[in-house]
Amino acid sequence: MRRKSSTHLAHNVERQGHRAAIRRECTPACRTRDANDTALLGRRFYGCPVPQLYNHLRPHEALGMQTPASRWRPSPRAYDPTPAAWDYGQGAEVRRIDAVGHIYLSNQPWHISRALASQTVALQRIDHRILVFFCNTLVREIDLAAQRSTRVDRWTALPHL
Repeated sequence: MRRKSSTHLAHNVERQGHRAAIRRECTPACRTRDANDTALLGRRFYGCPVPQLYNHLRPHEALGMQTPASRWRPSPRAYDPTPAAWDYGQGAEVRRIDAVGHIYLSNQPWHISRALASQTVALQRIDHRILVFFCNTLVREIDLAAQRSTRVDRWTALPHL
């Protein structure tokens, strides 16, 4: 069995103390029928709802001791709920990912990503490998020789086809 380092144990003790303090503070409020109402709990402990506290009252060091609400600005760009489909360019081999996250190559399913279900991806064939791109991002590499599909952790720009 692996021993935990002393820094890990010290961190754990510190976290346990923090949890105990939270339990002590929350116990009276949590006994009420409104225990799941975070806005109500925030008003009981801080005098205001928790989002009000964190966004308007409590300054943040990362923001130069300003509140997030003082730094917020509306976006100059209008929101488009239905953006145009991504253009992979002329001559690109494009496939649609099915509902469970697969594409089919020669009637064989290859897992790409369930998060991209119903989206289109571009395929770039290099020797026995196929690179799968979603927009400009390389998301998967299929090795036909080894019959293996691997996730790509780094971002790679789509090469010009």
